[in-house]
Amino acid sequence: MHNNRIVRFVGLVSLLIAGGWWLLSEPDNSGALTVNQQLLPPSQSVPPSQTVLAQNNTIAKEIAPGSVVNSSYKLPPKKTQLSFVLDELLAQASAGNARAACRLGVELTRCNSEMPETQRRIAQIKDELDVSNNPIREQQRYQLEVLEQSMETLHVVCEGFVNVKKLEGWRFKLQAAQSGHIPFMVDYASFPSDELLTAPKDSPAVKAFVEPREGFLVRGAAVGNSTAILGLLEEYAGASSFAVDPVRHLVTIRPDAAKVALYAYLYMLLPPSQQNNMSFVQKHFKKAARQLSPQQLGEMKRQADTMAEAWPPSPRGRNHSESESPEDRCNE
Repeated sequence: MHNNRIVRFVGLVSLLIAGGWWLLSEPDNSGALTVNQQLLPPSQSVPPSQTVLAQNNTIAKEIAPGSVVNSSYKLPPKKTQLSFVLDELLAQASAGNARAACRLGVELTRCNSEMPETQRRIAQIKDELDVSNNPIREQQRYQLEVLEQSMETLHVVCEGFVNVKKLEGWRFKLQAAQSGHIPFMVDYASFPSDELLTAPKDSPAVKAFVEPREGFLVRGAAVGNSTAILGLLEEYAGASSFAVDPVRHLVTIRPDAAKVALYAYLYMLLPPSQQNNMSFVQKHFKKAARQLSPQQLGEMKRQADTMAEAWPPSPRGRNHSESESPEDRCNE
């Protein structure tokens, strides 16, 4: 189920993954571990040497602030034609407005890559539906319906837009993330731009995604962002959503059993309303626990408690809503 997180990204090419994003599934707390179910008594906890927490603090080094979040700036309404607001958004982004950079990145990605890819996929499915012995006809009809609904928005936003300046959406999304605003950082690391589908492995776009990704997620986890915590657990468990073609090269975070335990314990400290994937967490926690000593597990639990104590007041973080649009996330 965790692979569904990239349905909006890789799904435009294949739509092979059915259903919603793994972070948006209905709560599944069956057989869930609780925070108090420690695998060893507190007295067995060992003093840290080079702790995972210290390593993560190194990973989460300060991001060079290139932009700031201007809360007084009102973004254009949803479904506004990009050609009408391009100059305004570009001027605001150039002046360091992170919200404008986020919105410009979203709309450029839609018009530069999402729209032509959606058009291509619609034509492909229509051709496949004409095959008489098609065994997945019903599934493809549903996929076609979803894509055609998406095209309605894309047509409205992208009508009349010509990318004369050769602007790239990922650059503006990165600018927004580099503001240090946690929602933008987590969003950038969790939802790679569609432009990465066709970008060469050694391209600036790919490098700009993989190099800061772990640090962005760590920064999000440090304030209790549930999306970041689950994203890190997924990567450290070797269960990356991106471990599929054509984006397998985006997987650069190495598996680490100790960090799986750390982020599993952190996940258990989230508010119950945000523990929507307990079965996934429990599965990988148990697998990691078999590779660690009781002392190591105790240390990961201690570090998780320390991190959670520094979280800001509730709400500490959240999953993106299924009905939330990319424009909504730029208003956070």
